[in-house]
Amino acid sequence: MTQWIDSNLQPNTIAVATLKQAIGSDDKRVHSRWISGSEVHYEHAYGKFIRRLSADIYRKAWKRHKKLVPNAFTLEGNGNGHKLQSRKTKTSVSFMNGIQPDDHHVRWHMNMLFRRPDWISPEDFEAKLRKHWQLSDWALPDFLIEEHDGKFTAYALKDGPEALLTDSLSF
Repeated sequence: MTQWIDSNLQPNTIAVATLKQAIGSDDKRVHSRWISGSEVHYEHAYGKFIRRLSADIYRKAWKRHKKLVPNAFTLEGNGNGHKLQSRKTKTSVSFMNGIQPDDHHVRWHMNMLFRRPDWISPEDFEAKLRKHWQLSDWALPDFLIEEHDGKFTAYALKDGPEALLTDSLSF
């Protein structure tokens, strides 16, 4: 899978975005004022993000053909990453990134792969990524972006419950 993604997508930019575990709702019909995050919510948020980013980058090609920035992403987590220790402990630590010491507390986060268009500088592409990601209701400020070094694809596409969300693939 990794070789197939690397050869077809040819990613040159990677990003890791930490996600909110729940968002507030103003809908009075809902019993709870909080909406818990789920794979469906996060996939929908990523779809909106990639469409906004693509419209900003490709402009006319987006309007005419809905051309997307070449991308892929995986979603990881189990929603239990809000605290590393019990609330009774005074030394509990807020968990702000996707890296954790064990498998029981994995905050939801996305591993994203992009092929940056050649005519956009890495700095401009990073600025556009940040701008459009922060428009998401599920976005946290913890958003890491780096130039691809060839090792991240294997990490992002590792075996297990984390799955490549194929609806988002664009070459």
